[in-house]
Amino acid sequence: MNKRIALISGSLLVLTVSFSSVPFVTVMPITAAGPAGAQEAGLQAAGTPALEVEHSIEGKSVQLYFSTNNFQIASPGARAGKRAGEGHILLWVDGKITKQYKKEVQLPALTSGNHKFAVELAGNDDTPYPNTRIEFDVTLP
Repeated sequence: MNKRIALISGSLLVLTVSFSSVPFVTVMPITAAGPAGAQEAGLQAAGTPALEVEHSIEGKSVQLYFSTNNFQIASPGARAGKRAGEGHILLWVDGKITKQYKKEVQLPALTSGNHKFAVELAGNDDTPYPNTRIEFDVTLP
């Protein structure tokens, strides 16, 4: 099962969830005022950082793929001060946090069962960007 949850600034919001080989896709136009319910859903205005994450499962490994909009992933050790639209990705797996500086990460040898994931954009000073947190569960055989 693959999930694609996208918070995209601009003209479209795309939500994709795939179960087996049959994808389900929802595309919503975003106007200057945003789609109905956009504020309640935590959607962002154009020009603000946004994050999307996809994952795949191979055996006991989970591969995560990150995509950003209006955000540049800094190199490790980048300036400590906050710079607009720059930073890293915070990744939680079962409550344990790490900083990610790449657009892909492989998590090998996870145990069988359900795992809770969360990802969020953060500035160089570790301050989270508002409305970029995505949470999801992955169940391994």
